[in-house]
Amino acid sequence: MTRAEWARTIADALSAPPQLVIPVPKDGTRYASRPENACLSSDLLPFMPCMRGIRIQGVQDGARSLAAAFRAAS
Repeated sequence: MTRAEWARTIADALSAPPQLVIPVPKDGTRYASRPENACLSSDLLPFMPCMRGIRIQGVQDGARSLAAAFRAAS
């Protein structure tokens, strides 16, 4: 998932117009990216004491939770 796709998912969860998200090529920013095929794995998370009771969510569910927390804080 690209950063733009992620931002559109969050915009959708907030009922914001998706056209507010304007993709910008990485070359045009100072963002330090990960290597192309870098994998992030969460295999060990269930065994970490600090993660007890925390359910890992997918992107859509996480965006909805984020939107709900944002609305509650507003």
